[in-house]
Amino acid sequence: MICALFFGVQQVAQAQAQAQKLSFGAGLGAGRLTGDLGSGGSFGLSLNFEGSYFIKPKFAVGLLVGGNVLAYGNDSSFVGISAYGDRLILAKADYFFMDKVFRPYVTLAAGVGIISTPEITITTNTGTSTIPSEKKANLCISPRAGFMINNFGFEFGYHFSGKTPKTEYQNVATSNKPFTFFNIMIKYVYTFEI
Repeated sequence: MICALFFGVQQVAQAQAQAQKLSFGAGLGAGRLTGDLGSGGSFGLSLNFEGSYFIKPKFAVGLLVGGNVLAYGNDSSFVGISAYGDRLILAKADYFFMDKVFRPYVTLAAGVGIISTPEITITTNTGTSTIPSEKKANLCISPRAGFMINNFGFEFGYHFSGKTPKTEYQNVATSNKPFTFFNIMIKYVYTFEI
């Protein structure tokens, strides 16, 4: 009985002695639309900011806020390029496979993705018309995988951001399409004890 009590007191003392960790960072990378929207070729830039609280040495929860600008070609000419915007506000959970200098990890993030469609100008025999830009908020799910070496990291993410806004205009190829893309990022994350 005394040994069990001593063991319990020792476990509580170790848990209290363990320092809590926070991390903050940012990432910059490149992205590409997939699916119907990405079939004609696309490219883009991604910028993310993140913060995490480590519940355990290998498990953290936090928040990711990001922005993506993804351009695609309307037709075969380079002049016909338009750009989608996607702003992300996601809750995330990170699991690190090692607690060393080299730390591979996986992340699952979910939250709100706000898609902004490009303004599209259509020229026909009867004249020119413009389809205005629209915005739509969707549930976004983003699985990610990467690794950290000290404070620097490399990450691959895939984003399921719902569908593009429906438009009142007929025969618009980008209306109500699944909006999915991947990005590859280089990031810097500073971790400190509190």
